[in-house]
Amino acid sequence: MHVWDFQDKKYQYSIDLGEKGLIPLEIRFLHDPDKAVGFVGCALSSSIYRFAMNEVRLALAHSVDDNPPTEAHTKCIPVLNRMGNGRQSLS
Repeated sequence: MHVWDFQDKKYQYSIDLGEKGLIPLEIRFLHDPDKAVGFVGCALSSSIYRFAMNEVRLALAHSVDDNPPTEAHTKCIPVLNRMGNGRQSLS
């Protein structure tokens, strides 16, 4: 995840989200603009990370969902593996 200074339009630094944080897809900030806190959703593993700025304006991130994948019990959609192994066609 890359951190930018929007006022100066300059790249600051990157945060490595680790193996479960591959392909960060979306970032959502809290609704309070005075708080520098948000969440990033990662596409490959469906992991969610919370990030926040500390007192020296350094963004820190940690995982907020270490839940194992679960199977959906439905007759409409076949069971799909989270990481892409054993994919089944929906048709």
